[in-house]
Amino acid sequence: MKSNILKAVDLVLFAALTYWAYLYYVADPHIFDVVNLVALVYVMVRRPDVNTLSLAFIILAGRVLDSALLYNVDQWGGFVAYPVLILFNIAGILLIWFRPVIASKYGPGAMHDHDDFAVTEQDNVLGLLLTVQAIFQGLMLIEHATRLINPWMFEHSRILYDQYEVVQFVFAVIGVGILYFMTFDASKIKRSDRKKWRIEDGKQ
Repeated sequence: MKSNILKAVDLVLFAALTYWAYLYYVADPHIFDVVNLVALVYVMVRRPDVNTLSLAFIILAGRVLDSALLYNVDQWGGFVAYPVLILFNIAGILLIWFRPVIASKYGPGAMHDHDDFAVTEQDNVLGLLLTVQAIFQGLMLIEHATRLINPWMFEHSRILYDQYEVVQFVFAVIGVGILYFMTFDASKIKRSDRKKWRIEDGKQ
């Protein structure tokens, strides 16, 4: 009974946050930063297991760095902005992939040598999202480069460019959906081939 009530609260909260973000997105696209922060804190309180907490810290660090370093990325020019965004996504993927080792070695004292560290389904879906984002930014870079070929291409090679805001909105909604997924037991399933490597001897 209690579990069903909590699931209902999860659904209502995330549905309300997503709808609220949708209402204000046109006026301020950064509304999803606020929504992600609220949702992330909720997930950390709702599911305080070591894998969820360490993944949440990676997500939070990414949001903070994104806001601090990439807040004006749209003004950088395509040949700078797109590679930077690609590298940013790749860095996130690597942090997620090696999260068990990084968190057990450099995380807070309570995380050191924790036996439950492993790459889980929630790592997989977030890593997949970052991979798709990196691919999209790569395609944006290619399209941007084609516009320098000739005047006709400059005017007509704008398929992805014209849909950029829509795609970013979709990515933002999927990001909230992944945080919602992190409230489910299914998101905690561990990959047997990626259990935490022992720092001291390099063996699983």
